[in-house]
Order: sequence, then C-alpha cells, then structure tokens
Amino acid sequence: MLLPRRLPELRLLCCDSSIPGAGAGELGDAQLDWLDSELARGRDVRTFVAMHHHPMPTGIQIMDTVMLKDADKLATLLRRHGGVDRILIGHLHRNLSAVFAASLVSCAPSTYRQVLLDLTTTDHGAFVDEPPGLLLHRVDKDRPTVTHYVPITHSGPPAGRIG
Repeated sequence: MLLPRRLPELRLLCCDSSIPGAGAGELGDAQLDWLDSELARGRDVRTFVAMHHHPMPTGIQIMDTVMLKDADKLATLLRRHGGVDRILIGHLHRNLSAVFAASLVSCAPSTYRQVLLDLTTTDHGAFVDEPPGLLLHRVDKDRPTVTHYVPITHSGPPAGRIG
C-alpha cells in the first residue's frame, strides 16, 4: 500500500469536472465553494488545481463545444485569490499552455492518441497518430515551477473520427 506523501512546497487541489453522459464539463457551486475555501487558506505554498476540462477556448472548435461550462465562475474565483500556479487539464489530448484568470493552464498530451489540431471546423474532430506524452512539473520552494513535455514511444495508426 502506498501512503500519501506530503509535499510541503506544493498543494494539489483536484476537482471533478465530469458530467455523467456529457462531453462538456462543469465544476458546480459545491466544488467552487470548496475551492474558494481551500484557496482562502493562503498563498504560502504553490497551488495546482487539477480538472479534466479546459476553462478557455483553444481554437480547436470541436473541443471548445465540450469545455468547462462554468469557466466564468472559476475565473472570478481565481482572480479573487490572485490565481494559482498551474491549472492542470487533459481533455484536449494535446500539449497546450495558456493563461486563464492569472493562472497558467497546462494541458497534458494524451498517453494514447492526440486530438487533431484542426482550427477550422466544428462538425467533427479526429484522433491522430502523433506521439503521446506527459508533463513533468518541477516544483522547488525557492525557484519558479518549470513544466517539461516528455514524449513517450509512438502509439500506432490513426484511430478515426471523433463525433
């Protein structure tokens, strides 16, 4: 059995943005209230917020139809607390970085297949045979957080359309 490890230089707040049976995500008032109370405990440690869905449009139009529905409420909450060090997401199946509500959003690529980088259409999407990967975050009390993209071995042929 693995026991939880305390990392005094990092606070990881995990949120469930899934909506059963739906592609889009939502945090809802109860989770936003919880997140608000956790962030109110102070900024004495680096804080990462993890959730599945992306809170801001990415230009991948098919994926932007299934993003976080209450992103505006999350933005208001984060701005009130001065943002967080990272918002970790994965829904896009692509390596992506963006600033949202004074916070850096880091989207991990998929460890299986990536979503096609198509900025032109909303009628369909596709998974493509691009190298999978992961993000490695280096957190040090006395230095800025650094995020590294780490490619993994190639995964195989295209899997077909999304939607």
